[in-house]
Parts: sequence; C-alpha cells; structure tokens
Amino acid sequence: MKRVLFLVAATALAPASARGQDTVGTLVARALEAPAAERAAALGRLGLLRAEEGLEALKKALGDADLDVRLAAIQALGRFAREDLAPILAAQARDPDPRIAGDAVRALEKTGFAAVPALVDALRHPEAAVAESALEALRRATGVRTRADVYAEAAKSARGDRFAFCREVLARDAGPRAAGDVVRTLPNDPRSAPLLVAALDSEFEPVRDLAVKRLEGLACRRLDAAGWRAWIARAPEGPVVAWRAAALADASNPIRLAAARGLAVPDAAAARALAECAAGGALEEEILRALPAATGLRPRPRADWSAWWEGNRGRSRLEWLLAALLDPADAQDRAAAARSLARERDRRSPEYLVVYGLHDRDAVVRECAAASLAALSGARREGAAAWEAWWRESRDSWK
Repeated sequence: MKRVLFLVAATALAPASARGQDTVGTLVARALEAPAAERAAALGRLGLLRAEEGLEALKKALGDADLDVRLAAIQALGRFAREDLAPILAAQARDPDPRIAGDAVRALEKTGFAAVPALVDALRHPEAAVAESALEALRRATGVRTRADVYAEAAKSARGDRFAFCREVLARDAGPRAAGDVVRTLPNDPRSAPLLVAALDSEFEPVRDLAVKRLEGLACRRLDAAGWRAWIARAPEGPVVAWRAAALADASNPIRLAAARGLAVPDAAAARALAECAAGGALEEEILRALPAATGLRPRPRADWSAWWEGNRGRSRLEWLLAALLDPADAQDRAAAARSLARERDRRSPEYLVVYGLHDRDAVVRECAAASLAALSGARREGAAAWEAWWRESRDSWK
C-alpha cells in the first residue's frame, strides 16, 4: 500500500510539464495499456481528479493481475466518495487478501451510510486487522460509536435507512455514548424529530439535555418534554426551513429572533421568509444578518433587500445567483455569487463559472470562481485553460 501511495503522490506533486499536461483521456489510456507502475500512477491521478470519464478504467483495473494496480484502483474509487460506488467496493472488501480487503474497507467508509451493510459484513473477515478496520470505518460512516453486535443488529433491521438505523441503536442497550452520538449526528430533517423526542425518555441526563438542544435548534422553540411531544404531533409538514419560517411569525419575540438565526441557511424558502418578514429593531438586525447566508449574496440595507426581492421573487436560488454573477455593476455580488455556486450542483453552475467567473475583470471574482469549481469537481486545476479543458471533457456527465 505504501508503494501505491508513493506512486500516486509522486505523480500528483510533479510539475505539469513533467506530466505532459495529462488529459483525462491520456490518463485513461495509460491506466489501461502502460506497464504496471505507470498504470497504478495513472489510476491514482484519475482518483485525485475524480474524473467521471475515468470510472470505467478504474472499475476494470479492479480485476488487474498486479496487486499495486488493484490497490490504486480501490483507493482512487474511494476518493470519489460516492454512494453508488459502495457495491463495487463491497465486493473488494470480501477479498481474502487483507491488503485488498483493508483498502476496500477504508474506501467504503468515504461513501457514507450506504457502506454500512458491507462494513458490517467485513466485521466477519477472517483477518483480524480487516475486521478492526471495518469497526473503525463503521464509527466514522455512521457517526455512532458502539459495539460490533449493535451495528450488526441495527443495520439488519434498518435495511439501509439511516433513520431506522438510529432508531434501532436508541432501542438497544448501547449505552450513553452511542445514544448521545445518535442525537448529535441526526441531520436537520423532520424525520429526526420523532427520534429526538424519543431520546427525551433516555435514562441518561446528558442525552436528554442534548435532545432538547437539538429540538430547539430544529424548530426554534423552547418547550418541556410534554410540550415537544404535543408540538411534534401537530408540526407543519415540510422541511425544517418551513418550521423555522412558521416560528418567524410567532407572537414571542425570542422565538422570532431564534427563527431568524435558524433561517441563515442557503435555501430559497429561507430567503423568502426573511425577505417578506416585516420587522424592526433587533429582529430586523437578525434578518439582515441572515439574508446573505440564505441568498448567497452580499449584505445590503433593508430597502435594497426589498427591491432585490421584488425583482427575484419568482426565481430559484440558482437563477438569482447566475444573474448576480453576470451583473457588471456589482463586483461584490459577483464574488458572493461565485462563492455560493459551489453549493449548487447543477450543470449551469460549472458552466457559468468557467465561461464567466474565470474571465471576470475582478481578481476576487476569478479566485472565488476557481475555488467553487474545485469544490464542485473535487480537484484543483491551475488557470482558466485547464478548467476549460476539464469542462469540455466533463460537461456531458453533469445534469
């Protein structure tokens, strides 16, 4: 494994001239046809670039006769950190060779919760080192620290559903640490609320206290255990943002202030609730602080936000960010939009960043565009020409 990592690192750190300005196409050709050491290095580069066009070469290399090539392919697939690659890596985790299985377990961990069934299977690998790696990978993939038997039982009952898995862990005698981890790692999602309410009955006070804090953060309200049970029974349908938007209209000023802070998330519905809320004093100040996070744009006075909202009321968040990126009169908004497009995984995001952001007359906008492209693609490239070449090769894989 160390030899494979050395090959990958040496290739990645070599200057572009030494690599011959490798395109994904040349790397794929080398991964398929070159001598073994060069195949392994090319596979490593494809993994570092997370190049969609290289996936078939990486999958094919899993059957290579050379061990280092197989290891390089497994490590490269892990760098994609994609759930849909979990079944492919799961097959490698069952390999009797502990080097193959161990690398596959570590790669599986990066695919997230989808890896849990395969990692549970790997707990039974005949090599103790692989089983130990699987246990550590389960802790990182789930965010929950517990025993191997609890992982196995919860995963079997959950059938791939994260919320069902968390429910099963809470239902078992897994101890305060595991219960606390479940409460801490549950996503900001309405489906988390019933589990958090169930955690209010925990025999462990720290778990109960943490559940209360999570519920307050989700719904922007302060209630006792009975109040939370009653509230969940009649909670409005929709995402957590809808709960916070409803709290913004509450009669209690502390609840409205908490709701404004909770709406400082990149979301069109949050932007709508904030922009349309009539407020003054401390609440208006919180709204003005939250609107840049919700919209992805630069701060403005309240009157300017009102005018902006009138012009963008019917647009999606992506549409108003793209419009801001093209605004010749506002470099600060163009820079903010270029940064915010890193969160918008839509074909238009990289396209506009490559065509317009990288060629903006403002250096800050160009830097923000390059940083967002690196976030969207999972790799860094130097200069507009390199990004343009990447986009020509990658555009068909984006929706």
